[in-house]
Amino acid sequence: MSVAHALTTVARVKTFLDIPDVSDDAVLDILVDQATDMIESFCGRRFVADISGANYANVTEYHDGGCAKNILNLRRYPIASIVSISYNTGTNNSPVWTPFSPAYDYQFNSNTGEVIFGALLPKGFQNIRVVYTAGYQNKAGSPAPTSAPVIPSDLESACMMLVSMLYNKRKSIGASAENLGGSTLNWIDGLPEEIRQILFTYKNLAF
Repeated sequence: MSVAHALTTVARVKTFLDIPDVSDDAVLDILVDQATDMIESFCGRRFVADISGANYANVTEYHDGGCAKNILNLRRYPIASIVSISYNTGTNNSPVWTPFSPAYDYQFNSNTGEVIFGALLPKGFQNIRVVYTAGYQNKAGSPAPTSAPVIPSDLESACMMLVSMLYNKRKSIGASAENLGGSTLNWIDGLPEEIRQILFTYKNLAF
């Protein structure tokens, strides 16, 4: 079974590739995970929400303050909610987390993952803690937050195209291009240029 954060499913890939039987299901399962990992690495973010039962699971991140900045760029988005943001008024070994006020101290952009503060962040190393929920619904049909947006169709298509390339590449190790649907995809650093063009829209440029 593909990982919970996979961007597509074996069943959907088989429909995309017009594969009627189950003989290659185990291979496709591995390739779906591989393609998802490659896309996440290229984009610098995970797309699918962490879940607990049928609800969002909290994500916790630590960020550096200071450097005359008042913006944090979270690694996961779209943001569903921010549970808390706090700063360390203690030491690294004995932290004391003091909360920012969501009503007065900050606002966030769900679609970009930016949190904008009304004042400069206190200086420190990993002294800002953010607990939040974020991400898209997965495609596997497992329980997911009903309020979570679905994975964008072009993002899933990019994953299925990459699975197809990896599937065909097994027979052409070392080639610099793959044929997909009558067109040739030239690829660099493991990703076809056509797929890279889709993914540039989803790159987290802050990381």
